[in-house]
Amino acid sequence: MKVVSVERGDFQVFGSNHSRLGSLRIVGASAEALGKSEALMAKVTFRGISGGASALKIVRAELCYENGTFIRDIEVKDGTIKVLDYIQVVNIEPKSGTELITEKTYTFKLILNYSFTAGDRGYIDLAAKVNDPKNLSIAHRKIPVFGHKIADEKRDVTLKVDVPGDAEKLYIVALLLKGNETSTKIYDVVEYPVKKGGCLIATATFGSELSPKVSFLRSFRDREVLSTFAGRCFMEVFNRFYYSWSPYVADFIRKNAIVKAASKILLYPLIMILHLSSFTYRCLSQFPEVAILAAGYVASSLKGSVYLGLLLSPIKRFRRMKRHILKAWIYSLLLILIPIVLAEAICFTHLMMAATAIFVLLNIGFSSILTGTSIAEGASILSQIIKRKGRMSHL
Repeated sequence: MKVVSVERGDFQVFGSNHSRLGSLRIVGASAEALGKSEALMAKVTFRGISGGASALKIVRAELCYENGTFIRDIEVKDGTIKVLDYIQVVNIEPKSGTELITEKTYTFKLILNYSFTAGDRGYIDLAAKVNDPKNLSIAHRKIPVFGHKIADEKRDVTLKVDVPGDAEKLYIVALLLKGNETSTKIYDVVEYPVKKGGCLIATATFGSELSPKVSFLRSFRDREVLSTFAGRCFMEVFNRFYYSWSPYVADFIRKNAIVKAASKILLYPLIMILHLSSFTYRCLSQFPEVAILAAGYVASSLKGSVYLGLLLSPIKRFRRMKRHILKAWIYSLLLILIPIVLAEAICFTHLMMAATAIFVLLNIGFSSILTGTSIAEGASILSQIIKRKGRMSHL
């Protein structure tokens, strides 16, 4: 007995073989993905059947996804194959195929369509996996399903995922678990490409990720900042802030030559500051956690002085409080070091995230105020000198 032809073109036969006496196994696939309740028709012509009437019966059928995972919860009746239990991602935001960025947090919003025929209970299991859908989950959510014979049910769910720095692909997996039998899994998978969270504004400004200045920024982040616990925790906070607005700014810079030129002028001091911070880190590199705090102190203080000091110089009130501001800065740093040391000792990620963020903001704030007062005092002295010279020239 051998398959000769398939009359309908929506089912492609890959091959056939005799699995046992009097039976024939046919393997094929639908030409296109089937929609909900869509029939798959195949009229098969056989050759090699002896004369007279022959009864042909479908005794077993198996369906599987393209990735080779079998759908085992099916029913074969009168030539019709019916899937009993299934789960399908009907819609997802961000859309499938959207390029994600490492070190960034995403909230995935899914609409699931599922059918559940188990007697008492089961679970919808949402999981996020990196690089391979068989890997361990980096985010996980389990939703109980109760009742009997739930058919064609829809449910809105969300899953929050922090994309790690080593991710190249991210998979959102929706599983349907029957009862306590975790071996029986019906699932759907959505795949996302992932790119390294780069210095988007610097890349747009200097034109390429291969630019020496962009390469330095990336190297400073990856080899020095992210190599320490305190640095990783701070970057987690920074990335949530930075990537919430930087893609739009980077697009604007790319499209405007004048803005790109202005951005270069603004970024050169930052690059020089980070070179000095990197030097500070290397000097103390035998003690990486101390080194990154020292580098962070240098970077945040100089950023405040360079970028905000001039803007705050007209505020006269700060000039009378210079000594008090300096004391407040010193005491604030001593206080914030307490939770930093505690978080370091017990590896408390959230405490370190909060403490390092406050540490940086304190340095930026106090350094900018003190620089502003110094600029104002210098300008005042200079104006007095000019006035005296003007009077002397009059005489």
